[in-house]
Amino acid sequence: MEAGRIKEIVSELDKLSYRCVMFDGAWGIGKTYAIDEVLDEQKNSCKISMFGLQNSQQIYHEIICRLTRWKHVPNITKKVDKIFNCLSQVSDKANTGKEILYSFIDEKELFSKFSREFRTWHYIVIDDLERMSSDINMEEVMGVVEELKKCSYVKVIILVNENGMSDATKKILQKYEEKVIDRTYHITEIPSKINWGNLGIHAFFMQDFLKKHNVKNLRTLQKAQNFYDDVHIHIKSINNEEFIKDVRLICFAIVTESIENLYYDEQKASTENKKESSIKRILKSANNNLDHRIIHYYLSGIRSSVGLVHLLLKYYNNDIDLNEEVIKAEYQVFLNVGTKPISYMTEQEAKKLLEQWENNFDSIVAIGELNSTTDAYVHYSKILEKDYSLLLEWYEKKLYVIMTKTVSSGHEGILSYDADVLVISSEEIKEIYNKVCDRVREDLIVSYINNLCSLATSDRKTFEYSYELRKYYENNESKKILQKHIDKLYNIKFFPVTDMSDDKYHTCYNIMSILYRADSNKFLKYCDEIECDRMAQHRLEKLVQDIVRNY
Repeated sequence: MEAGRIKEIVSELDKLSYRCVMFDGAWGIGKTYAIDEVLDEQKNSCKISMFGLQNSQQIYHEIICRLTRWKHVPNITKKVDKIFNCLSQVSDKANTGKEILYSFIDEKELFSKFSREFRTWHYIVIDDLERMSSDINMEEVMGVVEELKKCSYVKVIILVNENGMSDATKKILQKYEEKVIDRTYHITEIPSKINWGNLGIHAFFMQDFLKKHNVKNLRTLQKAQNFYDDVHIHIKSINNEEFIKDVRLICFAIVTESIENLYYDEQKASTENKKESSIKRILKSANNNLDHRIIHYYLSGIRSSVGLVHLLLKYYNNDIDLNEEVIKAEYQVFLNVGTKPISYMTEQEAKKLLEQWENNFDSIVAIGELNSTTDAYVHYSKILEKDYSLLLEWYEKKLYVIMTKTVSSGHEGILSYDADVLVISSEEIKEIYNKVCDRVREDLIVSYINNLCSLATSDRKTFEYSYELRKYYENNESKKILQKHIDKLYNIKFFPVTDMSDDKYHTCYNIMSILYRADSNKFLKYCDEIECDRMAQHRLEKLVQDIVRNY
């Protein structure tokens, strides 16, 4: 039965003889959604979640609290006030609020009295039965349900996922099911008609998505929408409806397949044919990977690149941060594809597109766009069996120029990102990218050292250079490069001997700490051999002591 039938059944429940019905179905299949649609904000109903309750008797407490909030039930509220007033005469503590009432009177009996005032059917919805505390006894809960059924004009609706219960709890529920529950409905499909707008989901997109992919969990779809909303924050400046559609589809594909595993082949994953070659087994395993399933089953017709899929998948898995710059780089690849997805092109059309990319290669000025374009070029060149070695040479030269310019403008942080963080899929490009990073990093470190050696140590800029070098020494890759040129730092000007100032003192600390960590014996020997006056010797000894203590 699909979850939409819940609305029909509950709408007609006052005409049926059932006093208690139960809807059993998987989490997220739409049970609560359907109940909320038909009963939400109705003053003759209240919904209680068993999650968080400490004992079965709290059910009565929750019912009373929820029903007495409705002003249209004057008889109930009047009875509460009457009892409350009587209590206040014997206890001034009762003036602290109605919660005191519940410490004086049995809530089960109180609700029984209230229900005598009902003149229309009232619906008590008990949700999350499978999530109730292990301290609560299922037999007691069924006892409460049975007592509620006896109350005047009261019907009980239970929402449960029996598969989410322990075997012992499920056995108890099934034992009382025949006696206490008048009818059980098994829900196996999400509602066929859903007001997607209420869930914040684009209706036409969702209807098309569900025609292609058999998703049975509304919560999964809501999580997918939440992920898309998150990503959409970073693409607000991109005013291209087709690209935004691609991004939304990618987001829904990532979340849906990650949670539901609709296209995961259990047999393929567990069965290994020993007669098959190792290559065939590797290919089977690769085809079962999450990223392959997402691209193959959900995204075969999109114009956006595989790089964008990997980028958003890494963001979903919290492996990287997302920013507008990297999204815009993928957007440029999208624009360069044209109006037709590459996967739908003929071989000649795809080759012509790659030629266009080659012609536009020199006009690229951003690292993100350069990486994305080259990555996509290599990916499709492999499919077309096209030689791309020349483009890789261009890529290395172009990357070096752009990265050098970027670092020179003060954006040194880019050197801390490796190819994996930037979502480059081609191994050749990853190798080149990391190689160029090391080259630019070495250029930068050498320039810092040369500037340090040429400037006066009392200069503020010298201190800033020394501080940057000390930071670079914390990074393993930079540390290796720095150690190759470290002998240039064995210069008496970087020791606290002459021409002292506050900036020079801190410059000396930075340089000396690098030298000590690189080779402590060599550093201490050099310090011992420095000839200087007593004040300089005192400063030197104190600075060495501080460095040894800190490192």
